[in-house]
Amino acid sequence: MKKKTKKLLNEIRSLNFSDKLKADKLFEEGIELYEGGEVNSAMQSLKKALNLSKKIQHWFGASVCLYNLGIAFTSLRDLPSALSSFKESQKIADEFGFVGLQMNAPKQIGDIYIKYGQYDLAVRYLMAAIQVAQAIGEDSELSRLTDRLDIIFYYQGRYQEAIHNHSKGLLIARNKSDLNLEMICLINLANAYQAISNYNYSIDLYNQALQASQSQEKRDLSAESEILGNMGATYHYLGNEKLAIYYSSPIWFMKRIRIDAFLGN
Repeated sequence: MKKKTKKLLNEIRSLNFSDKLKADKLFEEGIELYEGGEVNSAMQSLKKALNLSKKIQHWFGASVCLYNLGIAFTSLRDLPSALSSFKESQKIADEFGFVGLQMNAPKQIGDIYIKYGQYDLAVRYLMAAIQVAQAIGEDSELSRLTDRLDIIFYYQGRYQEAIHNHSKGLLIARNKSDLNLEMICLINLANAYQAISNYNYSIDLYNQALQASQSQEKRDLSAESEILGNMGATYHYLGNEKLAIYYSSPIWFMKRIRIDAFLGN
């Protein structure tokens, strides 16, 4: 009897392992199809992988499948289905402690609620993602999440909260010597100070953002154009029309691009 039981358990283990391999293969197939632009076919593979993962109680696989189905639904602009997939992914992740999904699923849910204009719900889910990012030391992701949160604060006129978050993000970026992240935080911080009419400090922050971009090996000319345009607008608010025109001039910026191209920057 014991031998039969042992044999049966071995068969079950073998079957589960075999099914797990099938589920993993279907998942990989789905990702490849999605990356190749075949979204509907990708979703069929992901759904098969999801069903098989649930059947054999491969919960990490199920949570990952649901997350990626949410991404696919989002790309098709089917936000209700995306929301349902992300929420189920988060529920499984929370139950079993899959930290990566505990951070990423609520981030996606928050983004959808931003699109719906349901800002209180967006804040709730983004804060859940932020707590996980803080707990696992994902500083770069933490900065990106606080940027998402600050979009809501702008919409709601909560500029001081936005300033607080951007200041923390800037400190993280500088501690990591991440010039691109530093530039983004400085732009966001300058925008927030501009919104509360602190124009002189806003100009100083835009200049720092410009320096951060120029110090990168691969400069972001699009971001620099945005910075210069914002500086022009800020000088307009200060009543300095000469500098407003100077910084807002597309001709001036195009000259800089030509010089940079000539110098190989």
